Amino acid sequence: MKTAISEIHGNALDVDNLIDAAPLFDVDTDDAVSVVSAMATTIKDEWRAIGVKVGMTSADVKAILPGDENAQIDRALALGSAMVPGAGSS
Repeated sequence: MKTAISEIHGNALDVDNLIDAAPLFDVDTDDAVSVVSAMATTIKDEWRAIGVKVGMTSADVKAILPGDENAQIDRALALGSAMVPGAGSS
């Protein structure tokens, strides 16, 4: 994922840059966190099943795994969890 979200942020692979730049696009920061977190949840929970459904082989799934399971997906999920009262606490 390359964002190229703004001249300030460049094209670094960084979910935090997406959230930080949201107001530049008239998007509320909390809304941006919600959308990014929802997208990360969908990717993490559903992409393999969708891939199989459309005929991806196990080799295909393995090839795209680094794009779908990485630190930025984890960060997006953590941001979403931080917004939910009591989420992530034991």
